[in-house]
Amino acid sequence: MSQDHGGKDISLLAAADLSSYQYHFVKASAANTVNLQSTDGGKTVGILQDKPEAASDPALVRIGETSKVVAGAAFDVDALLKANTSGHAIVADTAGDWVGAQALEASSESGDIVEVIIRGFTIHASDS
Repeated sequence: MSQDHGGKDISLLAAADLSSYQYHFVKASAANTVNLQSTDGGKTVGILQDKPEAASDPALVRIGETSKVVAGAAFDVDALLKANTSGHAIVADTAGDWVGAQALEASSESGDIVEVIIRGFTIHASDS
């Protein structure tokens, strides 16, 4: 059961309609603007907390501490997580992957909403 212990949020602008992407990884797309992270293992700025309906709408992005995230596959507690091409959390296991979070709860399947700690670093060859 996913909890939310809160965290550090910032308000940016949505680059598009993000109303279907609450608790998905987002990336910086322009100055003070975010969009869904749709590159597997791509750099993320945080996890979207709300549902902005149009470009230029305010987007609340969790950049620190804990958050809920939508899983893209099953994974264990403590797994290092990256964004997949849908902005969902999956296991980061390849050199060059951007680790956006670390699992505080296990996911049993795609679509689960679980609690994570926000992270932000790249996996290096010696780490994978």
